[in-house]
Amino acid sequence: MSLIYKSIAKNYFASSFGMGITFLNQIAMVPLFITLWSVEKYADWILITSISTVFAMTNLGLNDATANMFVLKYQSKEYDECKTLLINSFLFIGILGLIFLTSAGLVGFIVGFKTILGVHIFSGLETNISFILLLLNVFVKMYGGAYKGIYRVKSKAHTNSMIENFVRLLEIIILFVGIFWDFNIISILLFYNLPSLASIIYRSIHTSKWFNVKFSIFDFKWTTFKRIVKPSISFMLMPLGYAFSNQGIIFVVSGILGPVVLVIFTTTRTLINFLRSVTNLFGNSVYPEISLAYGAKKASDIFKLFYRSFAVTLLTSILSVIIILFFGKEIYLRWTNHEVEFNGILFMGLLSVFIIANLWNIISVFLLATNNHYSFTRYFFLKQLLEVILVYIVLKVYSSINLVPVVMFFTEIILLILTFHSFKSVFNFNFKEIPEALRSEISIITKKIKPN
Repeated sequence: MSLIYKSIAKNYFASSFGMGITFLNQIAMVPLFITLWSVEKYADWILITSISTVFAMTNLGLNDATANMFVLKYQSKEYDECKTLLINSFLFIGILGLIFLTSAGLVGFIVGFKTILGVHIFSGLETNISFILLLLNVFVKMYGGAYKGIYRVKSKAHTNSMIENFVRLLEIIILFVGIFWDFNIISILLFYNLPSLASIIYRSIHTSKWFNVKFSIFDFKWTTFKRIVKPSISFMLMPLGYAFSNQGIIFVVSGILGPVVLVIFTTTRTLINFLRSVTNLFGNSVYPEISLAYGAKKASDIFKLFYRSFAVTLLTSILSVIIILFFGKEIYLRWTNHEVEFNGILFMGLLSVFIIANLWNIISVFLLATNNHYSFTRYFFLKQLLEVILVYIVLKVYSSINLVPVVMFFTEIILLILTFHSFKSVFNFNFKEIPEALRSEISIITKKIKPN
């Protein structure tokens, strides 16, 4: 287990660095958008990026499913199958990317995304090209992400994460410079794609020393592709559900309550989501090691990782809530330069949703990392659909943004119960053991952090 924890520590460092990048992207950039672009133009940016965010969050499920299966096949020394998995992934992403980009171009030319999205400030040409360039960025990142399985089997998942983090950092710098110097949005997004393209070249060269893959369309195998379809679709349901709920609620709030309330809601949710990324750090760090332990059939290691992960997540969640209760309003107002109203009821409501979401999230990591996520992802997707429908109905009747967290809390509780059920079914787990195991783990953790 000591080697596993060393790998987790490296993954944790990479995830922490990624959290810093997320801070820059989601927190520090917001005042810049609002100050230099105005609330109305920032609202347009939210709408333009909303659909591309859907694709970015889903990555079509293929990368995650391929990486997990790559680890399992590599552990079994089925190297030819590993090669086929990667080539299938490259081909599928390339073909699908071409289809979606062509379709986006036709839709933009015939109908126009300015009309479809309800954009007000950006021109029709700017909106269309920006949408296509953002979509291109998504598929380029998907292509580069296909290499993650190689990094994972060599216990180098942290290296892959750092590459992704540096790409995101360069994108933020490009966006910052472009907005600050008032460059045209199309010019900004053209440069915005360069770091992702460069990362593909670097990963291809870097991973060749561990597992060299020479791309050939003749190595595509339909039987292998069919085996990866089910886990890929199941993986896709989770981020697709996230995207549908997040962006669906944005369109619902914007359409019923207007752009000002939309900015209040998205800004508050962004702050809470950043807090959630802090508490989910350990879950993200332990994910690759769960796959390796499962592939090696080390059940005892999996359960040890589960107890430790659950305890760490619980403690960090409680600590985060305590801190944000005291400093949340001041952070929010300073962050937005007092230009966006602070809604205390909305803030507290989303904070309660955050607590429940953390509980099911750490359990789901073990289902996702072992490709045993079929039931869970279906539950999750249906929950997200229900959430958007209920938010629409509630806002139509009452027109109060403060009721949105109530709906979200209700659906999160349902998902928590179903996630527990899925975990128990897959791992034949006895949840009666959790209280004692948690007490033991929390005692160990607190002793380690307690000053001598």
